[in-house]
Amino acid sequence: MSGPAHTPHPLRRLAARTLAVARRATTARSVRTQRALVGVAAAVFVVATVLAWRALPATDGPLSWPPLVVMAVVGVPALLGLNAVEYAIAVRSAGARVSLAGSLRLNVVASAVNLLPIPGSILVRIQGMHTTGVTYASATASTAVVGVAWISVSLIATGALQAIVGRPGRGAAVFAVGAGLAALAWGMVRLSAGVNYTPRLTAQLLVVEVARVAVMTGRFHLLLVALGSQPTWAQSVALTISVAVSLAIAVFPGGLGIRELSAAAIGPAVGLPASVALVAVALDRVIALGGLGIIAGAMALTTRGGVTDGHRTQAPEGATGSPAGPPAPQDHHQGTAQGVDAHPDGAPPGVPGAPPPDRPDTNT
Repeated sequence: MSGPAHTPHPLRRLAARTLAVARRATTARSVRTQRALVGVAAAVFVVATVLAWRALPATDGPLSWPPLVVMAVVGVPALLGLNAVEYAIAVRSAGARVSLAGSLRLNVVASAVNLLPIPGSILVRIQGMHTTGVTYASATASTAVVGVAWISVSLIATGALQAIVGRPGRGAAVFAVGAGLAALAWGMVRLSAGVNYTPRLTAQLLVVEVARVAVMTGRFHLLLVALGSQPTWAQSVALTISVAVSLAIAVFPGGLGIRELSAAAIGPAVGLPASVALVAVALDRVIALGGLGIIAGAMALTTRGGVTDGHRTQAPEGATGSPAGPPAPQDHHQGTAQGVDAHPDGAPPGVPGAPPPDRPDTNT
């Protein structure tokens, strides 16, 4: 007599459903569907912005608005653009290509899905890469490499500046952890089949990660100034570690709470009041969500192609050996890859029983 049917854990069910949404988002070719997906992302950002604003801790004095405006107008789009370039580099390391516009749209959708209590952004990126013809194993490895690289650069920059401003012991310890993660990222590249970083790609990834840390540092610096502080650059860059920690602990919606608590712990270690560091990071979340909502709304009105607009190349850039096969056939009208595997080689780790990909949406 058979026992009761096993009921998957709620988070596992949510992950499987998120993967199904990611497949829908990355395989649908209808412009109407693409606009709807990005429009839903815009609505999610608007709701999240309101909730985050209502939960914003009280400040000790009035805010200075000019730094906030600069942060919103420059900092938010700059980081989104760098995220898109980073994703495009990851795709190229796995032997495929994606347009910058498609990468931007995918990152907007991924940011919205990341507000779920699962690593939704990671799932969307992996599925987006798989849509271009990359195997799930290679997509997972490539995504992990860029994530570890970002955390590594953040720690190395923080450690170096802490040592410069007179905290050599603490700075050396943080720098050593960052250097260890850099070595880990390199080892992952060497051991991962289907992922190849040529010297050129490696240099491009390094430049992008340094730029991402610089932009995040500038955002936090502006926010601290807006709160009435007189921060040093060493203090501002230290707060980027809170973002890295929230990315590493990806089971909370968008790192909600983890980022703020990390900032409150990091602040006193670099000479910032815990309350000021916490409010700065919380305010960064509010402005970023609002900015992404505006960007997503504009993209929903101007979308012309698929989310990924990607295709498979002959082999990972700079790789040797037999080619990976011909590029997936292209729909030149929409610019989206059509050669999605009918029988994928497996689902991302931790997502058992994920549903098969939807048929491409041909409604116009």
